[in-house]
Amino acid sequence: MLNDDILSPLGWKVSFNPSPSGLNASGIKKVYSGFICIVWYANELHPNWLIALRDNEELATSRGISVSYYRLICLVLSAFFTGVIGGFFAHYARVASYDIFGFGPISLALSMLLIGGTGSVYGPIIGSIFLMFLSESLQDLGAFRFLIIGSVIIIVMLFFPGGLNGLIDRFKKNR
Repeated sequence: MLNDDILSPLGWKVSFNPSPSGLNASGIKKVYSGFICIVWYANELHPNWLIALRDNEELATSRGISVSYYRLICLVLSAFFTGVIGGFFAHYARVASYDIFGFGPISLALSMLLIGGTGSVYGPIIGSIFLMFLSESLQDLGAFRFLIIGSVIIIVMLFFPGGLNGLIDRFKKNR
């Protein structure tokens, strides 16, 4: 296990002990519990209100749903979980800087979202799993893998506007 002692600017001794693979059971449990909280909120607590706000804001307002209240709740929840994930990533990368998130990681995250599908909790998860397997399987192609991944994104956006999650939902409805 790595044990790097770093002197902070104030002279304090800070010790980092990340696991060799970058993942540990505690981190996986925290991410999973955050996912369960989001699914619980979206599906159990206020499912119809969130769908009504997404699909038809005027109808939701006429039914007495406070648009600003639920938008604020969604903003606070997304900011909270983004901050938690950013803290995990800063611990994993062993540095906290705005330079880390350049064009590459942001485009990768948006690609995961587009391939998986928006409008559900499961879409980005499906997209991230698919894109990671695709990216790792094309590792030997070097720079050409980005062309193939870009082509896959275009194909998914043209033929499956709901992403891979929409494709899975379509198969479920046909059965």
